[in-house]
Amino acid sequence: MPGSGSDNLKPAKKRYDSIDVMRAIAIISMVICHFVIYLSSVNGAYPWLYLFANHIVGDFAAPIFVFLVGVSQAVSLGKRPDGGKFFDRAGVRVIKRGLFIMAISFVFSVMTYGPAYVFEWDVLPFIGFSLIVLFLTRKVPVWGLLIAAFLSVIAAPGLRAWSGYSAFWGDIANVPGIQDVLPGFLLDPLTEYEADFVFGNIVKGFFFNGYFPVFPWIAFPLVGYVIGKTNLAGEKIGWFDAKASVLGLLLAVQGLAAAYYASERGLNDVISGFIAPLSFYPDSTTLLSVQLGVCFLLFSFCRAIFDKAPKDNIITGYCRLLSKYSLTIYVFHYIVILWPVWIMGAIKGDIKIYYQNAVSVPIALLSAVILLLLFKPVFWRWNKNEGKYSLEWILSKVVP
Repeated sequence: MPGSGSDNLKPAKKRYDSIDVMRAIAIISMVICHFVIYLSSVNGAYPWLYLFANHIVGDFAAPIFVFLVGVSQAVSLGKRPDGGKFFDRAGVRVIKRGLFIMAISFVFSVMTYGPAYVFEWDVLPFIGFSLIVLFLTRKVPVWGLLIAAFLSVIAAPGLRAWSGYSAFWGDIANVPGIQDVLPGFLLDPLTEYEADFVFGNIVKGFFFNGYFPVFPWIAFPLVGYVIGKTNLAGEKIGWFDAKASVLGLLLAVQGLAAAYYASERGLNDVISGFIAPLSFYPDSTTLLSVQLGVCFLLFSFCRAIFDKAPKDNIITGYCRLLSKYSLTIYVFHYIVILWPVWIMGAIKGDIKIYYQNAVSVPIALLSAVILLLLFKPVFWRWNKNEGKYSLEWILSKVVP
């Protein structure tokens, strides 16, 4: 196996290892979550292990990732001179990158689920859209961006109720395992999002009802952009490092306390309620508070450990690899998980027979760990070849 994996990945000037480490943590959490939820059953013999992968780990992968979209965009825009033009060559490039990522998402959905799921609105189209939004709002004062983030969170429950969220998701119920200890504290939908090709529903799915709708998810990249602009790319670099841990703890405790209060009082309306149990689909206001708190806590921790005294070691080398090829890893790990499931199902005569029912939770978790370990030599070798034919390489060719 190669050494530290840091060859050709040494941090450039003004590059922050904290961002790479946080992005790697998000990727690792995502892989663990997806292996378990797509290969094993929620009603199996290991409810607590499933809960760990799906919620304790999985509920924070996407928030961390899209929070970093904002942080990275702020750092990136802060490196180039502002010539006063609203649309310059670099700006057009950002918009093209966002549109390309959205286009990849449609191809990816067809490749992994089929044409019927092209408008399921997974996280990739949201990331592409976020890049465009962040560029277009880059001249808005930071307080304006924070207000916009707050309004997106406050407006989301009402918008979900107005757009008919439950018609696309079905009933929501207690999560097995934790319901025996804290009934009504954590809820999940019983079925997955049902996308269709009606134009109005496509638009509603993108903004309100899909897996990662603009409301309330746009709050994460907006807040991340503010943190990146003021703390990493502004004149007061580092001012938020210590404050982030305190604010993060307050947000996390507030969200957990509000969810517990809701469970004790029987307030189980996660679609339109502000004080509601924890829920990822939809992302309830209480869970969003916890997720944002975790983003702040992790940001503070990684800044203190990896940016104050940057070093090249096996951890930072591995994290830089995962961070650099995060788009490729996102698509690749879905193929590794789902294509064998579809192929074996087709052989048996029912393409979905093994979906969420292929192996036990421990085997799914072990498979995730093995793939994460294999990422090291695979992407180390790929990086030696300049990442040729990776999605990042293709993106650099399409949007030079």
